[in-house]
Amino acid sequence: MVPGRWLVRALHSSGSRLRAGVRRPVRRETRDDVEVPPLPSTSSVPDAQAISEQFLARTGDLEPGIEVKELPQIRREFGRRYEARYSRPSRVWLQRWWRGRDEPPERSAATARLTPGALTLRPLAVGDLVLLRAHAAELCMCVDVPVSTRDPRYTFATVDGSLRFGSRSAVLLRIPRDLPAELALPAPLLVREAQHGFSPVGTIKNRADETLLLPVAARRLVTSGAAERISQSAWALLPVVLKKLELLHRSLQDAAGPQPLSFFDLVLMVQSLELSRAVGTRDADRYVERVIADSVATSQSEIDASCLLACYWGLQAQQRSHLWGDITMSRALLSPVAVTVLPFKSQHLFYAKLKEELKADGHVKINEFVRLANNGRYRELAQSFPQIIQLFKDYAAGNLQNDETAVSLIASIFRRIHEFADDDVTRDKCEQLLSRTLPEDAVENPIHYNYALALPGSSLRCRASETVYELAKPAELEETAVERFDFGELPVYCIDSEDAHEIDDGVSVEDVGDGVYRVHVHIADATALFAESGLNEESGIRDEILGLAFERAFTTYLPDVVVPMLPKAYCEAGDLGKHGHKTRCVTFSVDVKIFNERIEVLYETYRIRLGLISNFPKVTYETVDRYLEDADKGKAVTPVVRDLQKLHLISSLLRKSRIFRDDAVVFGSGFNQGLVALSPVDREISFFDQKETASTLLVSELMILANTLTGRYFAENNIPGVFRCYQTLAMRDQAEREYENMKKKVKKGVLPTTRDISKLSSLMNSSFYSEYPAAHSMIGAKQYLTVTSPLRRFPDIINHLQIQKVLRGLPLCFTQKDVSRLLWHIQYRDSVLKNAASHQASYWTLKYIKKLLKDTPDMKFNVIITSVSQFNMVKCAISDFPSARGTLKLKPGAIKVPAIGDTVKDCKIAKIDCLDGLLELEL
Repeated sequence: MVPGRWLVRALHSSGSRLRAGVRRPVRRETRDDVEVPPLPSTSSVPDAQAISEQFLARTGDLEPGIEVKELPQIRREFGRRYEARYSRPSRVWLQRWWRGRDEPPERSAATARLTPGALTLRPLAVGDLVLLRAHAAELCMCVDVPVSTRDPRYTFATVDGSLRFGSRSAVLLRIPRDLPAELALPAPLLVREAQHGFSPVGTIKNRADETLLLPVAARRLVTSGAAERISQSAWALLPVVLKKLELLHRSLQDAAGPQPLSFFDLVLMVQSLELSRAVGTRDADRYVERVIADSVATSQSEIDASCLLACYWGLQAQQRSHLWGDITMSRALLSPVAVTVLPFKSQHLFYAKLKEELKADGHVKINEFVRLANNGRYRELAQSFPQIIQLFKDYAAGNLQNDETAVSLIASIFRRIHEFADDDVTRDKCEQLLSRTLPEDAVENPIHYNYALALPGSSLRCRASETVYELAKPAELEETAVERFDFGELPVYCIDSEDAHEIDDGVSVEDVGDGVYRVHVHIADATALFAESGLNEESGIRDEILGLAFERAFTTYLPDVVVPMLPKAYCEAGDLGKHGHKTRCVTFSVDVKIFNERIEVLYETYRIRLGLISNFPKVTYETVDRYLEDADKGKAVTPVVRDLQKLHLISSLLRKSRIFRDDAVVFGSGFNQGLVALSPVDREISFFDQKETASTLLVSELMILANTLTGRYFAENNIPGVFRCYQTLAMRDQAEREYENMKKKVKKGVLPTTRDISKLSSLMNSSFYSEYPAAHSMIGAKQYLTVTSPLRRFPDIINHLQIQKVLRGLPLCFTQKDVSRLLWHIQYRDSVLKNAASHQASYWTLKYIKKLLKDTPDMKFNVIITSVSQFNMVKCAISDFPSARGTLKLKPGAIKVPAIGDTVKDCKIAKIDCLDGLLELEL
């Protein structure tokens, strides 16, 4: 049993406040100049019957439910209610968690410091402190993880013990934090409130007759302390942090255009900056520059949690002044990873001046703009009012962060233009107006001007880098002292689509005998395009093209544009597939043994070599599928087809092994449906399903094999590299059982249906990059390090540079600290491009649906439910267009509320905005 004195101590604060309601001190009050006499002492209070006769009798039947009680009775009933609602749940909770120690668990202390690397060690879990989108003024604590696919929400406790429910998308910022060791996780902090006969004090989650309770003892000892102290400390720091952010912005901003900055770098700068040295001293500017240069975050950098929180709030506040742009979130880490630094002159000063000008002289400029628009003279607007056009462009592109004044100005203009006067002011309407100002047949996608996305047309900086790319050509480098293995006439199959932008991988196979096959994965040697002088010890990167490639980090693939990571000339020089031309490559080889429809990878035979390949039989995904299908039908088998059959068999068995031995999760063709495609000529929108075929399985499994084996090689040899990781989300009870049941079905060959994927999607995490060899549980790899796309991914270039040095016995290009410094920019670009791909898929899909509605206004759609019902609304996706996601308004008083994964038919679209991704439906 828990000693009673500990329970009393744990409950003292809350209990005393509640009991104070009984023992109020006597006081004199005045109201409306009428003196209210003091309450009589208990000794002079008449008995209940006297009160009934003197007071209640005068009210007659007006208040039939009132019962007059003696004070001792009130005290007894209050004690029983307090015991049932608060004391007993806390006592049971303490008994459950108690470990027979002489002392109770210490009250949770504030997490004073954290490291960025802690975010990569585990996903959101009980004990983590978070900032919620709907509760952004103080931290909350995660107190429970999803328990069912029918309700995949987490439970969060505010400082005062109130419970909030939300998905991972509700989290703006996460501070990883372990609970005290005395608490025997994973038992929940929450308890189900008992049926005690009194009005419940818990919180309803799903059922009105079932409430959840965070016991007072749990709140006092575990959930409130750290969240409250860090939040209060952050608010106290905020004025100083705001001043520091302003000072840092002066040195960080660049007139050439917006640029990203690691969020953790910025927090370190704020921590290190001393205002007394940064303001009013002779070397103030040099001091600030030194702080910036020295504040480069690694995974092990110590960061003050209160300063981190204050920086986030400060950035949001200064977004209104156009000092800082978008704060980029990593959905895998649930943390900001970067912020866009805006140029002072072209953003802050531009908008400050524009707002004054538009309000001056009775809004004369707005009046003239509106007059031209109402007369249909839209083409003149771009020439006469470029500043207002820029305002509209930034709004449509999503560059106006938290600037209510600018949005208000836009609204005031639209309200006076006849064509738009009755419409809601949206980003779509801005796009519509902007399209009127363009030359005939010209089409612009506003998203291309988004500063965080950083496409070539978005700023002077991006246009300059594009100009460099257009002129860049790789130098003819003479390799000395580099031994390359010449694979001679060994056929190398570069299986890709006909319109592939880069061809950076090929595969081949050799029959060694006795059921053993030697598999080779040949990868374009992108590092051979750069001179060694392009590397240095400080950052590993000095070559201008290599530096610009690092800024881009990945090739950008959007439905209407592809922006390569490397210049076109470099991609062409490094591409594989030029038949008869000896091409440099890095080859990853391993023997596999096939027996009894099983496969064993003989890791001891694994080799990495610099190579030369030249025999490239012409194949595409389509031709490989046709060759294999014809062979299955008994048609003649050529040597090429025989190789492809062997590779397909090996790939199929590798897939099977990953599922059965390594617990990998495979979705098959049900995952990528309704993908957007645009015609390059007229930008006609169409959709396709990305189906898995024999050829795509062959390529993907062999690339996974190469990346998995290389991850193991880096880990075993302690080579710093950039790993790709995936962590299964924390879940329990039915959710955990359903997730495991899905994996069991996959092992039986039953892949998840679209409905299954809808139910499980909220329990799926996103992958992320790490400097440490953590697992990729979705693929089923203990370590996973990408090396198969160096023309498209900068992490692969980093890993190739390391491999080059290892093979030649030279010092590594990058130390562990170097990799850690480079990692956060890679993480940032990965998040930006994922968000952009999702946003663009939604944008083009909604444009297509909008066009359908123009022709058929009453068109109805079937939707799949993707969330639990809240306030009579559910999130959903249109069945035929999975990228069209929105909300469905349910009928009031509906007997059956649809659950996640259910299909609701015949829904009408009530509101649609393509650029905002807004879609509202109703029955």
